[in-house]
Amino acid sequence: MSIARVLLLAIPSLVALGGAACTVANPAAGPGGTAGSGSTAGTQTGTGDTQGTGSGTSGTSGADMGPGACAPTGTCMPAAPIDWLGPFAILEGTGDMPASCPDGWGQDLLVAWKDLTVPASTCECTCEAPQGVTCGDTSLVQSSSNSCNILVKSWPVGASCTNVSAKDGQAQYWTASQPDVAGGSCTATPTTVIPPTSWGAGVVACAPMEQAGACAEDGQSCVGLPDASSRLCIAVEGDEGCPAGTPYQTRELLYRNVADDRGCAACTCGDPAGTCTGAKVRLVDASDCNAGAFIVGTVPADGSCEQITPGPAQGAKLDTTTATIMATCEPSAAAPTGEATPADPVTLCCL
Repeated sequence: MSIARVLLLAIPSLVALGGAACTVANPAAGPGGTAGSGSTAGTQTGTGDTQGTGSGTSGTSGADMGPGACAPTGTCMPAAPIDWLGPFAILEGTGDMPASCPDGWGQDLLVAWKDLTVPASTCECTCEAPQGVTCGDTSLVQSSSNSCNILVKSWPVGASCTNVSAKDGQAQYWTASQPDVAGGSCTATPTTVIPPTSWGAGVVACAPMEQAGACAEDGQSCVGLPDASSRLCIAVEGDEGCPAGTPYQTRELLYRNVADDRGCAACTCGDPAGTCTGAKVRLVDASDCNAGAFIVGTVPADGSCEQITPGPAQGAKLDTTTATIMATCEPSAAAPTGEATPADPVTLCCL
């Protein structure tokens, strides 16, 4: 899933700042006279019909009408190249909330972030108690040894009747193994905690405010900045290099969204496993274990060795009416999946 942060606001090409850049006129010349230049006052005589005198009173050198004339209240702002937006005054705030443009500085033309933090996800999987579990088959062994370590005959015996009429007529010892559990299932219960991402800083682009003053180069405007920490920058969609031949060469990559598909692997449970205790095998005198069959002996299904005269035994059946079933299911590994990465990049290039 993709979780959008705050999207790029509709960014028109920066509207031309209102009014032409301000220029400061030379001091007035007298009729037929020429104004003084430089920083030294002087008097010159005109050559027109009427003689006049023009005083250059500490005139400002034309060579000084450059960036210095825009300071200290403003900065000379070069125009953005084709396909780039801005220039903007960039303000930076902390955390997920960017700074806001001050009154008089235009709307928030661009909102973006940097330094994405992605906390670790928590994934767990547990299995509830198994349902529908029964005792499995036991292995019934007839032996000629009182320790039941000499095998004569063996049969798998379960809840249905097993015909044991082919037994050995002389071997008198019987043993039955403890049965495993059979059937059933467990319900899986996943626990998924995906903590939210966060940004280290938020950036907002404000339309700069034009200031009185002049810049030496054509195409530049004298603008003010919201505060001393702000920067003049241009922007372009995507991850791009700064445009060559411009003074905007301090590059920073920002993002406007988070692509987040984090999750957890599927939580599943294995088959129930465990033991069945307290079950026993009943030997009866009928090979079909019918209701009227007589019980000729009982063999605990716990591996112990029992002496029972084999002659009458014809059928065997596992009795679990007094059995205790202990079973659990193994949960799957619930490992985190996916990732969260910054998305929708925008490149800033600043003075």
